[in-house]
Amino acid sequence: MRQRKIKEIMTTGVVTCNPDSSLDEVARLLSEAEISAVVVGSAEGKLEGILSSFDLLQYFGKDLSQIRAVQIMRRDVASVLPTDLVEVAAQKMQEAHYHRLVVTNEDKSRAVGVISISDVIRTMWRDPDALIEP
Repeated sequence: MRQRKIKEIMTTGVVTCNPDSSLDEVARLLSEAEISAVVVGSAEGKLEGILSSFDLLQYFGKDLSQIRAVQIMRRDVASVLPTDLVEVAAQKMQEAHYHRLVVTNEDKSRAVGVISISDVIRTMWRDPDALIEP
């Protein structure tokens, strides 16, 4: 039995914003892409943080055009590598109560994908043997 790697189930084509993006821009990105988080990255593509729809909720009723992503993004980005086993992602999500993890390159400077709870659950359902240790 072969255990699956994160690169086999992660979402690529990461939706990003820059640190200076206003929260109304971030809300538009989330809504248009039908996702629940964006990766915050510099113009050079360096991973800076993550901002979720839950983070935006605290600003309900406020002028989102006046608040920047850098002001509320989480800088302590929980991440995994594409070569890690799906089990590693599942354990990190469970231990820290995260809904998603950023998949980074080896030096953790750039986002190459995202893995969500939904991705892990889908794998558990479609390919349960992929998560069982040999």
